[in-house]
Amino acid sequence: MNRNTLLVVDLDHTIITFDSFKSWFWRLVIKHPLRLSTNLFKFRNLNYRINVKLSSIITFSELPLSKKKYLSKEFARLIYKRIPQEFLDYLDNIKPTRVFLMSASPHVYVEELCRILNFDGQGTTIADNNLYLLKGLHKKAALVSYILENSLSDFRTIGIGNCPDDLPFLEECDLSFNFISLKYTESLGSFNIPNVRNWNEVSLLTI
Repeated sequence: MNRNTLLVVDLDHTIITFDSFKSWFWRLVIKHPLRLSTNLFKFRNLNYRINVKLSSIITFSELPLSKKKYLSKEFARLIYKRIPQEFLDYLDNIKPTRVFLMSASPHVYVEELCRILNFDGQGTTIADNNLYLLKGLHKKAALVSYILENSLSDFRTIGIGNCPDDLPFLEECDLSFNFISLKYTESLGSFNIPNVRNWNEVSLLTI
């Protein structure tokens, strides 16, 4: 591609075929059951999904620095090994100038995965025990901020997500695709966003 390109991608059920957070949560259950259960009980009045994600991030933040580094790097390497070769081939095909990975999964391992892939990235974070869940309009805001902060307004943007929650950021991109997976099968065709089922289809449609 001659024009500078920014590729914006989701993580779970997009560049990988599974829900990374579920795997992350069960690793904490196995390795730090008492600490995790204490936080789950502490935030028991919250919505279940919010509680699970918030408690897992807080549990991780309470660990000694050495354990945090080990867990996040170890888990990021496991995710990397499960990235389909087709996605890596797609990157080699379009050769984007920059890649921005956004995910509702915890930033602690999204950041480590981005280091391995040489991407920029952002995931879900917490501040003062409040969860900043990176989905929906929050993803759109993150993308707009990233473009402004890095002076990328002249870049061609290609967005790839997998569900209606990704629609706000997909609509910000010059070219977007909805990656239909086994979990998310809802079409976004009514929003003029093509549905794709594999990376070969994405390659053919990326002009």
